Amino acid sequence: MRVVHLAQSDGGGGAFKAAYRIHHGLANLGLDSTMLVSRRLTSDPLVKDAGTAAGKLWGQLASNLDAAPWRLLRMWPAEYSSLAWVGTGAARRANALAPDVVQLHWIWAGFLRLESLAAINRPLVWRLPDMWPLAGAEHYVGDDVRFREGYRADTRPVGERGWDLNRWVWQRKRRIYARLHNLTIVTPSRWLARCAAESILLRGRRIEVIPTGQDLQSFRPIPKVQARSILGLPPDAKLVMAASSDVADRRKGVGPLLEALESLRGRGYRLLLLGDDPLNRFTAPVEAHWLGRLNDDISLALAYSSADVFVAPSLEENLANTVIEAMACGVPCVAFNVGGMPDIVHPGRNGYLAAPFATDDLARGIVSVLESGADYARLSAEARLTVEREFCAALQARRFAALYEDVLRAGPRLSRTEPAAVAESER
Repeated sequence: MRVVHLAQSDGGGGAFKAAYRIHHGLANLGLDSTMLVSRRLTSDPLVKDAGTAAGKLWGQLASNLDAAPWRLLRMWPAEYSSLAWVGTGAARRANALAPDVVQLHWIWAGFLRLESLAAINRPLVWRLPDMWPLAGAEHYVGDDVRFREGYRADTRPVGERGWDLNRWVWQRKRRIYARLHNLTIVTPSRWLARCAAESILLRGRRIEVIPTGQDLQSFRPIPKVQARSILGLPPDAKLVMAASSDVADRRKGVGPLLEALESLRGRGYRLLLLGDDPLNRFTAPVEAHWLGRLNDDISLALAYSSADVFVAPSLEENLANTVIEAMACGVPCVAFNVGGMPDIVHPGRNGYLAAPFATDDLARGIVSVLESGADYARLSAEARLTVEREFCAALQARRFAALYEDVLRAGPRLSRTEPAAVAESER
């Protein structure tokens, strides 16, 4: 079976890493798997970029050009959004490889023009990394329910003015999706599957849940003393870790985390930060250590293994890759009970789920892990076992391979799972 994956990149952000792991896992199973990208970061010969210097340059320019309407209209959105009106030749290149299945991943921001989806003449399997495929231009919608009700003038948020770019993108999706007669949706979390089934754009489609898979060889527990010694971290401190690739992203919840830590002053806890430096904009209420951006898996595993607890205070989240990585390293996790977090964080077993968005409960969860005493070893072991049982890369690859076979054999149909039942009930 030949599978072609379309993604803007094969590394860097969590969505790109997830796409590459699926491709790599399928190749390990013996499938003919190729990945087409604009920005190639791995040395995998089965990952192909545009090839020519002109093609690579256009890939870089397209990303900026795709966002030009926001600048020209002076309408920068509050959250990250993609218009997908500019693209590269990815669809044409995919067809030229004559695949049996084309799998879509994170394909916007100038990589794939929305209208080019209809030009792909093979069955499509779309793994949703966020809400963009079922919404307007937004990647996450917050409290906006237009993805269920429709993007109309009467449903537009109060106070918005000018050209409704979200409505424009949504209307284009509706026209294009109607021409996609063999489209299967895959979501990493049950929450996103429910959202897809409830959406006007994707209701009635076949929707399957395949959890994100992690490389258990790269991400594994490393003795804390050893990890902290290598990274120059204090050997005896209780370290609360958080990862923030974009502190400006309100959705990632850095503010609530710092508020929770404010209430924990005097306990001797320290903050361990991974990603960009939020201390440039916020004052940490406890002593903090910043590791910056770590791009290789070895350094990331060392960082996770150094922590006593990992906190993911996202206000809206699909299935956080950082949570899976941390748990694979044997670190219990604390998060708000939102999105896909309940799929992996099980209170009392491998971490704590705080009530959204109660910072006092978030603080309570941090304390419950750090002060668990002899029970901490059980929480840590269960965190690792959770990933081994349901979130390993090999299992994810087998699930996708089985799905491809079923798609080719049976064609598109409604899922028999909970999301399909939701879609059926709303007809």
